[in-house]
Amino acid sequence: MLLPEKYSGKDSASKLADLRKELEKKKSAGFVVSLLDEVAWLFNLRGSDIAYNPVFFSYAIVTQDSATLYTDPSKLSPEAQSYLDENKTVVKPYDELFVDTKALASVAEANYEASPAKKYFISTKASWALKLALGGDKFVEEVRSPVGDAKAVKNETELNGMRQCHIRDGAALTEFFAWLEYQLVNKKAVLDEVDGADKLEEIRSKHHDFVGLSFDTISSTGPK
Repeated sequence: MLLPEKYSGKDSASKLADLRKELEKKKSAGFVVSLLDEVAWLFNLRGSDIAYNPVFFSYAIVTQDSATLYTDPSKLSPEAQSYLDENKTVVKPYDELFVDTKALASVAEANYEASPAKKYFISTKASWALKLALGGDKFVEEVRSPVGDAKAVKNETELNGMRQCHIRDGAALTEFFAWLEYQLVNKKAVLDEVDGADKLEEIRSKHHDFVGLSFDTISSTGPK
């Protein structure tokens, strides 16, 4: 699903522009985004490929003049695809990531003697396979992720969203504790953990912007 700007507080184009400024400052050829939460944040998308996590299987490569998202295109809604098009982001199948990184390494190797290439950045948490596909130490530098650092600095929309969700959840927990006390003390009910969890989920679901546990696709469906 596409995460609206009223929740993210910043569009993908601005996030990409900030990343490119950082890459230019550090004289990098580009950054390969390998952490799923960072890809989701950078492009304002959410998914359900992993249970109980709002992420989707993906990689991304960002350079000064291009942004490529590697994922399953069939899971992108028309709204999400249109958003990526507007932000000049090319979508390719997930499996093409290693084909493209090896091609980048081949070009860099071919031109190395005449013009030593700038290095691509990857996160210190990226896989060894990704580093090798990009040409190893000669063409790759492992760094603290600039996307992760940017993601950690919350904008005012994100801060307010966090405050509001805690207020709503506090109200839900208060209602749940009152229900639980009534069940145990007044009705002498016998409850287990599943009974409690189901009731709490029911109470939380009544509040604005409640999000369920899963989505079938990266669809245009908003928070429940």
